[in-house]
Amino acid sequence: MSEFSSVADHCSTYTLNDNKDDAYNTPCNHTHNKACAQCEELKDVLQSIENYLNDIQVTDDEMDDLQYDFHHAAHEIQAWKAHQLRSVRQDMARTDIRSP
Repeated sequence: MSEFSSVADHCSTYTLNDNKDDAYNTPCNHTHNKACAQCEELKDVLQSIENYLNDIQVTDDEMDDLQYDFHHAAHEIQAWKAHQLRSVRQDMARTDIRSP
């Protein structure tokens, strides 16, 4: 995790941008041309689970429940990643403030 990582998932400048509000959007001055194996594996696993859910034969009610559980869990995983990123950035800012 760094402010200027070439891995998009690890670039705090890129990841913390809010595309809906220009006040919270800082363009990166570098390219994101690398990938993190663990981040990509997470995306692949989530995609595999979603594909599996689309292929199974269950009632409509069961499918609604499974889809809800999956999307809720995927959202919570992304929220945890975002929390970790914000924590790192807050610690960096705290260190900067304390350093003479």
